[in-house]
Parts: sequence; C-alpha cells; structure tokens
Amino acid sequence: MENIRAVKALLDRYGIPLVIDACRFAENAYFIHENEPEYRDKTLLEIAQEMFAYADAATMSCKKDGLANIGGFLICNDDKWAEDFRNELILREGFPTYGGLAGRDLEVIAVGLMEALDYDYQVYRHATVTYLGNKLQKIGIPFVKPIGGHAVFLDARAFLPHIPPLQYPGIGLVNTIYVDGGIRCVELGSVMFGTRSIGAVVGLLQGGAVAAGVFGPLFMGIVFDVSGSYRIAIWVLVGISGLALPLTLLMASPAHLARRLDAAPPA
Repeated sequence: MENIRAVKALLDRYGIPLVIDACRFAENAYFIHENEPEYRDKTLLEIAQEMFAYADAATMSCKKDGLANIGGFLICNDDKWAEDFRNELILREGFPTYGGLAGRDLEVIAVGLMEALDYDYQVYRHATVTYLGNKLQKIGIPFVKPIGGHAVFLDARAFLPHIPPLQYPGIGLVNTIYVDGGIRCVELGSVMFGTRSIGAVVGLLQGGAVAAGVFGPLFMGIVFDVSGSYRIAIWVLVGISGLALPLTLLMASPAHLARRLDAAPPA
C-alpha cells in the first residue's frame, strides 16, 4: 500500500491518472496484509477497498482473481471518461445494448470477486505455489525468485543457456514439458515481451499503424484534391507497408529453434 500511495502522490504532481491492472487485486491485498504491519488487523476486502480508493480507473481480467472462466471489465470514476469509453466500444464491439456476458457469467464474477478475498483461500493458494517452488528448488530446477503468489516461473535462460533469446528458449522449454510430461505451460519472454530489438520492431510497426490511421485519410484527401486520383496515395502507402518485409525477413526463423534443440547435448 505504501508503494501505491507513493505512486499516486507522484502522478498527482503531474496530473496523471492512476490506472490499476486489477487482475490480481486479491493477491496483492494478501501480500499487503502479510507484509505491512499496519494492515494485519484489516480484512482483505478492506485492504482492496483502500487500494481502489487511490485509483482513477482499473482494468480487470476476471479469469484471474475474478475466479471466472470468461469476462473482464474497465471501470473509472469519471463520467466523461465513461462516455468516451462507451463511444469507443461502439467502434470496436458495438452498442452496449447488443449484448455482452451471459447472466450466468456475470453472477460467477460477482461471487468470484468476493471469494478471491477470502483469507483462507489466499493462504491455500500461496501455500500451493510455495510448495511447488520449494520442490523445484530441491531438485535444482532454475526459476525466478522470490516465489510469488500467481505462479512459479521457470527460468528458460538458465535452463537452456545455449539457446539465444531470439531463438525462443521459452517456447522450446514449454513444448518439451508438454511433450514429455503432458503439462501445458505458457511462454513469458522473448515471444510475449520481446528483447530490445523485437520491441523496437513491434513499436515501430505499431507506431506506423497509428500514424497511418490518423494521417492516412488526410494524406489521401490532399492527394485526391491535387491530382484528382487516389492512385499516387495508394502506391505511397503500399511502399511504406513494404518496409515491413525486410524487417520480417531479418527476424529469426522458429525452425532454427528446432535445429538447436536437436543439436543440444543431453542434460
């Protein structure tokens, strides 16, 4: 909670809103309860209420601490924001009256948000993750420390040091675990977040896409007014889009990963 207050104070100095990613709000409330003495006598619900009191808005994936199998929401405390969000929704999903989650799923989320704040449930969840982490440590499996509450994250870089990040060691590791043990994992590394070079490429392409969406219609309108045709504008946009091709060709092929795994010496 001390961190949240400090971040809120800093943001207020610059007029920046605080938006909370609330998918693990109950887990965070549990950590605050366990690690900050002033909150030991408060319930997790009381802690969560104070957390959100500092926020201007929050996003929520209800498949986490909502304990549901579908759904999520975006909330804010500003009526103008809410109106803007609803207008954006029309462009992407349709009018709010078009539908949404089934009543059954809404009820599951309503119950799950409260059940996730049950102290005994959080104790059980964290004990399960800690148990798994301790077992892995005893047999020398590298993972990210300290052990958290969400999951145990295997350290693919330490596990497969002979595979460079751009050859996707995380993907190779999770595939091997599934093939050999039938355990489905997910990669959180080179593919999902990228190294600096991958992030630069993705950022450049996304920035270009945003710029094209904003200035493209204006550019095409000007060209049409001057030349009486969209042909020049279309060819210019095609050329710009073609710049993505050499960037794609320079990226590592996933096939390289399979060859490196086959050539790797046995553990």
